[in-house]
Amino acid sequence: MAFRGWVFVQTEIGRARAVLDSLRDLPMEGAELLAADTITGPHDLVLYIEAESPDHLARTVQLITLNADGIERTITCHRIVLE
Repeated sequence: MAFRGWVFVQTEIGRARAVLDSLRDLPMEGAELLAADTITGPHDLVLYIEAESPDHLARTVQLITLNADGIERTITCHRIVLE
Protein backbone atom coordinates (compact mmCIF):
# COMPACT_ATOMS: atom_id res chain seq x y z
CA MET A 1 0.00 0.00 0.00
CA ALA A 2 1.24 3.48 -0.81
CA PHE A 3 1.96 5.89 1.99
CA ARG A 4 0.27 9.27 1.50
CA GLY A 5 0.51 12.62 3.16
CA TRP A 6 -0.28 16.29 2.85
CA VAL A 7 2.33 19.00 3.18
CA PHE A 8 1.07 22.46 4.06
CA VAL A 9 3.56 25.11 2.93
CA GLN A 10 3.89 28.69 4.08
CA THR A 11 5.86 30.77 1.59
CA GLU A 12 7.39 34.21 1.62
CA ILE A 13 4.88 36.87 0.57
CA GLY A 14 4.25 36.73 -3.16
CA ARG A 15 6.32 33.57 -3.72
CA ALA A 16 3.62 30.87 -3.81
CA ARG A 17 3.58 30.58 -7.64
CA ALA A 18 7.40 30.47 -7.88
CA VAL A 19 7.61 27.82 -5.15
CA LEU A 20 4.90 25.76 -6.82
CA ASP A 21 6.66 25.95 -10.19
CA SER A 22 10.00 24.89 -8.69
CA LEU A 23 8.39 21.91 -6.91
CA ARG A 24 7.17 20.45 -10.18
CA ASP A 25 10.77 20.13 -11.41
CA LEU A 26 12.25 18.43 -8.31
CA PRO A 27 13.22 14.76 -8.76
CA MET A 28 11.39 12.91 -5.99
CA GLU A 29 12.91 9.46 -5.57
CA GLY A 30 10.41 7.02 -4.10
CA ALA A 31 7.63 9.60 -4.07
CA GLU A 32 5.25 11.35 -6.42
CA LEU A 33 3.55 14.71 -6.17
CA LEU A 34 -0.11 13.82 -6.83
CA ALA A 35 -1.53 17.32 -6.46
CA ALA A 36 -0.37 20.81 -5.57
CA ASP A 37 -2.80 23.65 -4.93
CA THR A 38 -2.66 27.21 -3.74
CA ILE A 39 -4.96 27.74 -0.76
CA THR A 40 -6.20 30.47 1.54
CA GLY A 41 -5.58 30.61 5.27
CA PRO A 42 -2.37 30.39 7.27
CA HIS A 43 -0.67 28.34 4.53
CA ASP A 44 -0.15 29.17 0.88
CA LEU A 45 0.16 25.72 -0.71
CA VAL A 46 -1.00 22.19 0.00
CA LEU A 47 0.85 19.28 -1.57
CA TYR A 48 -0.55 15.77 -1.76
CA ILE A 49 2.29 13.25 -1.94
CA GLU A 50 2.33 9.49 -2.37
CA ALA A 51 5.50 7.73 -1.24
CA GLU A 52 6.80 4.18 -0.96
CA SER A 53 7.30 4.54 2.80
CA PRO A 54 7.20 7.07 5.65
CA ASP A 55 10.96 7.54 5.16
CA HIS A 56 10.48 8.40 1.50
CA LEU A 57 7.84 10.95 2.45
CA ALA A 58 10.14 12.50 5.07
CA ARG A 59 13.03 12.67 2.59
CA THR A 60 10.75 14.27 0.00
CA VAL A 61 9.61 16.96 2.45
CA GLN A 62 13.26 17.61 3.32
CA LEU A 63 14.14 17.84 -0.38
CA ILE A 64 11.30 20.30 -0.93
CA THR A 65 12.23 22.56 1.99
CA LEU A 66 15.94 22.59 1.11
CA ASN A 67 15.57 23.14 -2.65
CA ALA A 68 12.56 25.39 -3.17
CA ASP A 69 13.50 29.02 -2.48
CA GLY A 70 10.81 31.00 -0.71
CA ILE A 71 9.53 28.40 1.74
CA GLU A 72 9.27 29.64 5.30
CA ARG A 73 7.65 26.65 7.02
CA THR A 74 5.98 23.31 6.35
CA ILE A 75 3.61 21.03 8.24
CA THR A 76 3.30 17.40 7.18
CA CYS A 77 0.17 15.34 7.88
CA HIS A 78 0.28 11.59 7.29
CA ARG A 79 -2.74 9.65 6.14
CA ILE A 80 -3.85 6.97 8.60
CA VAL A 81 -6.13 4.18 7.48
CA LEU A 82 -8.51 3.05 10.23
CA GLU A 83 -10.00 -0.38 9.69
